[in-house]
Amino acid sequence: MTKMRVLLSGWGLVVTMMTTASWALTIKSGDLQQYLATIEYGEKDDAIWQQPSPQNLIDFASAFDHLLAGDYMLADQFAANTGYQVVEYTDTAHGASQKFYLLREINPVPSPDARGGGTYVLNPQGSAVALQAPHPISDLYTGAQAIDALFRVAPRITMFAGTHRKSAIGDSPCTGDHRASDVVHGVDNFFYVAHQRISLERLDTVFVQLHGFGSESLRKLEMQCAVKTQRLINLSEGVNYPTDPAAVSLMHALRRRIDADRNLKSCVFGNDTLSLGGTTNSTGRFTNGSTDPCSKNAAVSSIRFVHIEQSYQVRSDFRDSLVTHLRDTIDDYFLNNQTKIRESEIPTPNRLAVEALAW
Repeated sequence: MTKMRVLLSGWGLVVTMMTTASWALTIKSGDLQQYLATIEYGEKDDAIWQQPSPQNLIDFASAFDHLLAGDYMLADQFAANTGYQVVEYTDTAHGASQKFYLLREINPVPSPDARGGGTYVLNPQGSAVALQAPHPISDLYTGAQAIDALFRVAPRITMFAGTHRKSAIGDSPCTGDHRASDVVHGVDNFFYVAHQRISLERLDTVFVQLHGFGSESLRKLEMQCAVKTQRLINLSEGVNYPTDPAAVSLMHALRRRIDADRNLKSCVFGNDTLSLGGTTNSTGRFTNGSTDPCSKNAAVSSIRFVHIEQSYQVRSDFRDSLVTHLRDTIDDYFLNNQTKIRESEIPTPNRLAVEALAW
């Protein structure tokens, strides 16, 4: 026997399926873009971000594995152990109805029970891309940019960190001067675990990570790259050496499209610049095969990680242009290079952290 309850909420239409089984997914519909835009992240020094326990990390990894496999009920059961839930969300606001699956906190910010672990959106029909906004509030407008890209680029996974990067008072034990809540400079948080699971699941998945920099960094990058512009984008694959512009590389393909746009200018870390290369980024290190993503740079690029640093004016006035270039680059990249990508000898992501947590 199955019962159905229908009600309205800020999500739009909410349908809760109650079956004789002990578990049921939460099912919702409405404007997903609008919902994601209402997510709150708190502010600097608010201490909202909470350190997950080792068991939390194990359960979250299991939830994410089942999410990727399409086992949404099992994903929801594991997620519940970490204060999360899987929501089947039908977006009805962007043309034909489309079904997404959200892995989200049951009690998100500003709830006193929030843990700040982030929000994860699965598009089962999306391309082999994981789009990431690790600093959606502190790198101003990158969260909004990722929401827009979710619909225009259609990545399989879109990931949003859950708090300000400086929410936690304590520091991360990993390389650099970063707070524990800076999810791409740590290895014991939900965002990093999700990145791991995606990276290990499919070797053709490419990660695109959105960041932003301020006026001081802009001046430094202008000098290094020998350009003068307020609309600068610094690209990197997260490795500390020059990369081949002619290689099969999403980053270099994206650079060519950006540089064809008279409103924007790009530089490549290692080739043109020496700053903001993402080499201490724990997620990039993992996908590039570092043996210790917390403390060791990757030795070689897997061509699967693209670190995008944007000046303020790009993020405020031209972020839609970058999304357009990203969409067109991704479409062309996977259409023309799929065979090359599968046959290329890329580093196998390390499994040390996975084995240590014994999932």
